[in-house]
Amino acid sequence: VNDLQSPDLVVLHEILDDSGIENDGEVSAQKTLTKLAQAISSAGGPEYTFIDNEPQNNADGGIDGGNIRSIILYREDQGIRLVADPLRIGEGNGNFNATRKPLVCLFSRGGNQFLIVAAHLTSRGADSPLFGEAQPPSKPEEGKRNQQARYIHDYVQDFSKKNPGTRVVIAGDMNDDPWSKTIAALEGNSLTNLA
Repeated sequence: VNDLQSPDLVVLHEILDDSGIENDGEVSAQKTLTKLAQAISSAGGPEYTFIDNEPQNNADGGIDGGNIRSIILYREDQGIRLVADPLRIGEGNGNFNATRKPLVCLFSRGGNQFLIVAAHLTSRGADSPLFGEAQPPSKPEEGKRNQQARYIHDYVQDFSKKNPGTRVVIAGDMNDDPWSKTIAALEGNSLTNLA
């Protein structure tokens, strides 16, 4: 509300299910997201509509039982409308095993459509420090992130061929540096790396 000045659309990551880190089979985050939207409104912000990216139990990485996911908040009072049912891409692709599946949503405002891809790629937790003793640093998960980035890039490129003129934004936690192979794979020849 204060620092971001209530943007029209927000992509958030690491959203836990309704039971938090309790490993009880719960995957819904409807209560959590309703509380979040109410807290924003109570703090003087707008009323946000949310889109959940519900995972299968313990299938998308993060702490067991937490079922973290990416979500999108958007403001209908600013004319933003969801055009099609949200998608989870990467299901069945081995590079997304134990990793958050990207949330893809097609929106419109004022007659213009735009695609949002909320992505949270494989963690760098197993990497050695960038400026640590091991040089070059060890990046055992980099190959997996690269493949995930290529998959997203190819999905977006195919979408853009079928929907020329529709703007595309990929937002999220890519778990890599702006100059990395992962970001280069995501960018390809058709996207702009705003970092």
